[in-house]
Amino acid sequence: MSCGSNTCNSIKFPRKLGSAERASWLSRVLVRLGAMLDKSRRQQLWFELEKARQRGLLKDLEDWQLRDLGLTREQAKREARKPFWK
Repeated sequence: MSCGSNTCNSIKFPRKLGSAERASWLSRVLVRLGAMLDKSRRQQLWFELEKARQRGLLKDLEDWQLRDLGLTREQAKREARKPFWK
């Protein structure tokens, strides 16, 4: 998905929400955008938003869990700060 689009620039991913609230937020975004996008674009958007959700969960992991993933705390923080389209 190209991020030069207005859709991409107008969506702000809420960082302060818990994972259940974030999933609900993602569903609402997809419903709103669903009417504007064809199926392949909706699937790509879902993939990008899911990736962002998973990145956001990294910051909540314990140090030993990050080590299991081969990440440092700084790498996890940096990854969690990325916008959903990157």
